[in-house]
Formats: sequence, C-alpha cells, structure tokens
Amino acid sequence: MGYTVIIAEKPSMGRAVADSITGIRHAKNGYIEIGNTIVTWCIGHLLENAQPEEYNPAWKSWSMKDLPFPITEWKLTPKTSTLTQLNVIGSLLKQASSVVNAGDPDREGLMLVNEVLEWFNWTGPAQRLILNSYDPPSVKKALASLTDNHLYDNLYEAAKCRSRADWLLGLSATRAATKSFTSFNDKTVISIGRVQTPALWLVVKRDIEIDNFNAKPFFTLAANATTRTGTSLTMTHEPGQDNRIWDKPTADALAAKIKGTNQTLAVVQSKVKSSPPKPYNLLSFSTDANEAFGWSAKECLDVLQELYSPEYALTTYPRTDCEYLKTEQMPDALNVAQACLSVVPEAKPLSMLLKPRPAYYDSAKVTEHHAIIPTLKKPWAGLSGKHLDAYRLVARRFVLSLLPDHEYQETVASFTVDGRVFSVKGEVDINSAQSWVALTNKKTKVPLPTITNGETVKIDSVKVNQGKTSPPKRYTEATLCQDMASVAKFVSDPVIKARLKENDGIGTPATWQSIIETLKTRRYIEPFGKKQIISTSFGKELVSTLSPNLMAPGLTALWEIALESVAKGTMKPEEFMARATKFVAQRVDEMRVATKKITPPSTLTPKSAVRQTTRKATQSKSSRSSASQSRSKTPGHNLPI
Repeated sequence: MGYTVIIAEKPSMGRAVADSITGIRHAKNGYIEIGNTIVTWCIGHLLENAQPEEYNPAWKSWSMKDLPFPITEWKLTPKTSTLTQLNVIGSLLKQASSVVNAGDPDREGLMLVNEVLEWFNWTGPAQRLILNSYDPPSVKKALASLTDNHLYDNLYEAAKCRSRADWLLGLSATRAATKSFTSFNDKTVISIGRVQTPALWLVVKRDIEIDNFNAKPFFTLAANATTRTGTSLTMTHEPGQDNRIWDKPTADALAAKIKGTNQTLAVVQSKVKSSPPKPYNLLSFSTDANEAFGWSAKECLDVLQELYSPEYALTTYPRTDCEYLKTEQMPDALNVAQACLSVVPEAKPLSMLLKPRPAYYDSAKVTEHHAIIPTLKKPWAGLSGKHLDAYRLVARRFVLSLLPDHEYQETVASFTVDGRVFSVKGEVDINSAQSWVALTNKKTKVPLPTITNGETVKIDSVKVNQGKTSPPKRYTEATLCQDMASVAKFVSDPVIKARLKENDGIGTPATWQSIIETLKTRRYIEPFGKKQIISTSFGKELVSTLSPNLMAPGLTALWEIALESVAKGTMKPEEFMARATKFVAQRVDEMRVATKKITPPSTLTPKSAVRQTTRKATQSKSSRSSASQSRSKTPGHNLPI
C-alpha cells in the first residue's frame, strides 16, 4: 500500500499540518514522513505560464503582426528557482496511493497544487483540505473533514481561465500599447492589465473631477421655535443636494415667511435597535487600519497574512470578501472570545453579555471563505508592533459582533412649509452601557423636551446659513479598494449596469493591494500627503490615450462574473477563453491604428522588468494583474463576456 501525500502551499503550512498528525515524525529533504502519511509542500507556484518565445521563438521580438498571440494549447514551465522541490513532489507521487491538495482555500491555492498534479499526470484519488486557520484544533478538524478534490474541478477551470486570459491580455495589450504609443527607442513600456488599467482610470477620473471642481454656494436655515411649555427648539432645513436652496433670495424669502408664525409639529417616536458591526473582511479591516494607523493596502494584507501563517496562527484566512461565519462555527464563538479578551480588556466587564447571533453565523452567506476572526489560540505576551495592532483590531471587532444591540428611543419633530421640511431629532438611551456601543465612542443625541404630535410651536427667529459644495476627496488606498469592490456606480451603459449587482467589483481582495503597488511601481500613481494617492502626468496621459474599452471597470467586473460562471459550471471554459481572446483581438486592432505618442516618465521601465512583473501577475497569488480602463467620463463599452 502506498503513501497518502499531502501537498501544502508553503513549507510553514506543511509543517503546521504535519504537527497535527499523530505519529513519529521523520523530517526529510522537502517533506515530512509520519507513518503512511507524507506531508510535502510547494513554494508558491512551482510552475508558471510559458513566455511567448517558448511557444514560438519569433514571438520574442515585440512585433504587432504577432498580436494577439494565437495560442490554442497552453503550456506551463517549471520555475528554475524551485525545480528541486518540484522534483521532490514528483518522486513522492510515484510512491503515493492517494493525495491531498492542501493549497490555500481559494481558486489560486487550488490551482497551485492541481497544476503540479497535472504536470506529473496524477490520476489516482485526490482529496481537498480546506484550512481557514492554522491553530492546531482547526487543523485537526479540517483533516477530519476532507472532501473529494474533484468537487472543485470547475473552480480549477476558472483559475486556469483567469491566469490564461490575464496573460493573454497583459502581454498582448502591453506590447501593442508600447509599440503604438511610444517611439520604442526610448525603452518606455506601457503596461496594461485587466484590473490595473481600470483601477488607474478610477484614480485619474477622481483627480480630474477635483481639478475641475468649482465650489458652489448653497443655503440652509435654522428656525428657533418655542414650545407651549416655553422650551426652545432649533429646527433646521438641511436638505440633500437634489433639493438644496442655491440662491440667497429664495432662502431669505422662506425665512421671512415663517418668522413669527405658528407651525404644527409632526412628531414621530420609535424604538431603534442598532446592531453591532459584522466581523471583518479584508476590505473593512483595511479601511479601519488605514484610518487608525495609516497602513497601505499592502501593509494590511501582509500583516494579516502573517497572523494567519502557522508561525502565528492567531487569525483566520485574510483574503476574504465575506463578513459572515459558518453556522457550525457558532459553538466555538465564546471560546474564541475568551482567547482574545486579553487584548480587549475593556470588554471584560461585558463578558457575561457575549452571545453569537444567528444572523452573523449563516453558512448560506459564506462563499469561499468566512470572515476574518481570531482563532482559539491565545496571543502571547510578546506580541507587539503591527502584529499586536492588527490582532487587537480583529479581536475587538469580533467581540463587538457578540454584544447586544444598542437600543434607544428616537423622536423626530418636523414641520413643512412650501414643501421644505424643518426638523429636529432627539434620542433617549436605553442600554448603551450593556451593548456594543459601550466599547465605542458612539454618542446618542440629546433628548428632546416633552412634545406631542400636532403640538403648535412659535417660530421666533430664522437664521440663514451659507455653505459651499465640496470636491470629492482624493483617494486613499482604502477608499480606492472600496470603489474597486463596487463599480456598478461608475457604469453608464444600461445593458452592463443591469448585469452588475451593487457589490460586483474588479479584482478580488487577494489582488487589490498588489494592483495598487503595481500602479505605483509603473509610475501611474504616487503618494500624496500622508494617506492619499494621486495619478501622475504619465498615468493621466495614458488614460487620455487608451481605448475606453480597455479602461471600463464594468467590463472587468463582467469578466469576474463570467469567471464565477465557469466556477459554478454554467459557462464552459472554452467559451470564456473564446470571448476573452476576441476581446483582446479587438483591443489590439484598435491600437494598430493609433497615432498619438505618450511622453515617457522620467524613470524608465525596461521591457525585462515588465516581462517579470507580467509573469508574476499571471501566476502568483499575490499579483493577479488585470486589464480595462477609461477617460474622465465613464468609458463606453464593448461587451466581451
């Protein structure tokens, strides 16, 4: 009988799995043997997409006539730096009776191991180990819950489609743009990516809106009223932008009309419940960490990845867009809370109130990964620096999710004149000291005096206040990620808009930070102040030159939707690739006839560097590059998927 070979994604993850298997351990070169089980590992991707010249030597030169590359049979090639470990796995598979794919719990982690199995023509039994955390209890539980690896065949096909289509678009469009928009002898490379380019469009669009912004005055009113008991109220008219008063004579006339009059109040009272925030996903964590510590998107993911790694095993898998937990995690909730209360000491007086709420523990709302929460492992006294800051954020957010709703009595009093509403709101707290807001700075509004519906008040005076409109805020890395996560609001094409849900985005939580870093490296964007980012002149010129179809965030979001269809088995991989290939061919044809040249930045990006970053983007988990973008207006669309 042969061995069961477990293939982890990285050496540290392999060792964590081995530590949870009972038996005598024998550490060997590139693997650990425990009885009839062998735990080995990849070192990230051991294989990568072949470069153009590996298909055809003539494709090494950057020639428009070769674009887009007409590839029908896709090739992988071993990475030289990790060839030894690839051969170790190959020799182990010859002794195996079954294998376990222990890659990270997403489509890229699945592909990373599956492509190795395909490389060695493995046809035997294969199972999947899903590890959302590396603390020993979680690893043991996962080892007892293996599933058939073939259940994820469609997800694997989606991963291959993503990698191949991004490779095809990235290399073809980059070469075409470089040949079309530069004189080429200046060695400038115009890098294009499926997500990278529309992300740049978002930044340029925002910067142009700010540069072209002209502040416009508007007017609000504050009416001082006296109730029948002689109590004063200040009731304001502060409508939203669609109903603002834009000229002072209109505001003055309204103020004069109501001054000295009696007005009948409409008073509405209601009991309000405010639920605590859900546990973090990567985006909400990055938003809070950027606000609290000024961390970049890369810093946020890096520190969470380390806390998830076996060396720490303090938090769960970080690359998630989900804020819910699985139903079966509910019994462990209080134990997890007890494990992390040492870093949230302010919550200890409320520990008797902690209780998981079924609305947050709903397996039906969990897709690939659940929310980011602490593990059952207690933090040690030496935890410090960024790791402690990040762990405290995750722990505090998790504890908040277990505390009771905040309840308060809300009273809104209002009157209406000529369709314009004047109102005032008050709140009476019910349980803030025994709810989640006890751990926050949230304050309830001041209570209103005793008033009744239909009561008459006298308007003693009215003050007209002038304000002015504000420009949009510059992007921070956190707010750019927020907009990358939800691009429907940037889509004007009604056909595409109808297909996008509110939260359909470009890229994934796993790729946003690398996309932003790529935009910086290629000098398309740069830091501005402490937290903000702006586009460079090079980035602006690129956006003004490219076809809108390469910059449209809606098209890139549809690309992700199509990949989800492949993962669900409702779209054939061949259909996806055919559409993607057609889309790339159309974009290349548009660039063939371009006449405008782009001014190179002061520091050049050599072709060799772009070749390496493109290779990483199409193969590595941390750099899934992308392609689509637009002008200062919302781009037009040529539906590819």
